[in-house]
Amino acid sequence: MSVTRFQRAMRHWRTADARACVAEKTAVEAFARYVSGTGALPNLMMETEAAVARQEAFQALEAVYAEAKRLRAPSEEEVRTSVPGALGGE
Repeated sequence: MSVTRFQRAMRHWRTADARACVAEKTAVEAFARYVSGTGALPNLMMETEAAVARQEAFQALEAVYAEAKRLRAPSEEEVRTSVPGALGGE
């Protein structure tokens, strides 16, 4: 079975999200050490790398959504009922 665009998008998102989680965890742990007095102020690049990694993961997630909607375009009724409290949804 060939890998579909949707499967590739999902794999890319999972990889990007895992990378972002590692970068964020590294930055948060470094700041925790700094606050506790056991570490130096973390390098600004650490924050930047975590933010960039999270943005890349978010863009990959948007690609998953777009590909899913391309494969199965939602009906107007599905869109309407998927928005709680808006447009007549529940």
